[in-house]
Amino acid sequence: MRNASAPRSQTGAAVAALPGTVVGAAGLMLFATVTMVGINTLRRVDLGQRHNLTIASVSRARLSRHSR
Repeated sequence: MRNASAPRSQTGAAVAALPGTVVGAAGLMLFATVTMVGINTLRRVDLGQRHNLTIASVSRARLSRHSR
């Protein structure tokens, strides 16, 4: 049985060799990119339509509940 932390490939070994701060910064950049895509998507949605506003509101409420 393999050790769970053992690298499985050359790519895995390269990622495992990265300092934690580099991996953290990459994760932060990924999260920021996904957030900006979501904001740009919301800018194109007509929130004057009740259906769209309901979906956006429920999504925001669920996000608020999970961040506590």
